[in-house]
Amino acid sequence: MKKTGFFLFLLFVVIFMNSCKDNATDNPQPGNYKIFYTYITEDEELGSIYSINPDLSNVTFLKSNSAIFSKTQNGKMVFIEVDTIARKLNLKVSSTDGTNEVLVNSFGDILRDAELSPKGDKILYVDMDHTPSYDFTSYLHVCNPDGSDDKILDSTMISQSDDFSIEAEISPDGNSIAYIDWSQANKEYINVCDLNGNNKRRINQSPITIASSFAFYSFRWSPDGKDISVITRDKQTGEMLVTILNVATGTISNIYSVNKYLGKPAWSPDGKNIAFLAEPCNLWVVNKETKTATQLTDLPGKRNDIGTLSPQWSPDGKYILFEYTKNEKGGDMNQGNLTLVEFQTGKVTILIQEEQVGTAFFGW
Repeated sequence: MKKTGFFLFLLFVVIFMNSCKDNATDNPQPGNYKIFYTYITEDEELGSIYSINPDLSNVTFLKSNSAIFSKTQNGKMVFIEVDTIARKLNLKVSSTDGTNEVLVNSFGDILRDAELSPKGDKILYVDMDHTPSYDFTSYLHVCNPDGSDDKILDSTMISQSDDFSIEAEISPDGNSIAYIDWSQANKEYINVCDLNGNNKRRINQSPITIASSFAFYSFRWSPDGKDISVITRDKQTGEMLVTILNVATGTISNIYSVNKYLGKPAWSPDGKNIAFLAEPCNLWVVNKETKTATQLTDLPGKRNDIGTLSPQWSPDGKYILFEYTKNEKGGDMNQGNLTLVEFQTGKVTILIQEEQVGTAFFGW
């Protein structure tokens, strides 16, 4: 992974899409939540942030030259802005209507990820810079929303042949951080610590294998914070697995396996189901207890970078949000159509059809 300026940064943060085709166009009923998304254009190095209601109403422009990385929390959103004059990346927080903007920090290199804690009192982010012996060093930070009390919790050296960095997520109760230890290739561990970086421990005592191309949105906390779902690979059979790690005991359970590439897991709000994408570009849901997997869509297309895809559940569990592309434009623009799938029926609604949506999340 080599630094080629701000445009390469776009490749890191955008969720790449596969070539697919929709199978229905019914509009869902509106809920008490919105969808926040990054819309990419050739005139902007990141894109613009918009919000839209699930019924396609009230499309609202929020920020230019910016990208959103994670769901909103308590009426706030964290986002990245490109300063085209100073050639820097600004990490910012604002209200979800775009007001009350606060600069958290500025960076000259690459900012990989950013997330607000559920309580809105902390920001978790990952930045990367060059070192003499490696292409990059990846740093895991936590700070206050105003940028104060910034702490580096861990770091990883990354060679030019690697395509991953530290990936981390705050627990649903806002008290812990889980992140992947990439120090040994094909022998990965998921660490957990508190928000100050203390009480660090490995969740799994036996290593798991995560393909390096799965290094963005590889794992997710369960809603109750008791388990972590992760996509792993069986080194002997080559099969991809939907794996659950118990946070307290480190017990590893594989609830689904298949000989095809899988996208990132996403827990339903009630914690009963896990959604994921399987090649070529189909949405599946597996039940945690019964281990029964159900295919919700039939979307033909090439595999491409399906490993980077991550579906998102609506807060009421009614819809699953994801993006796909028919890859008709070619070139470096690799975004997708913003799409909703109704969980119970599998009906698909295309919200944005220009194949220029990079990231998208439910929020308020």
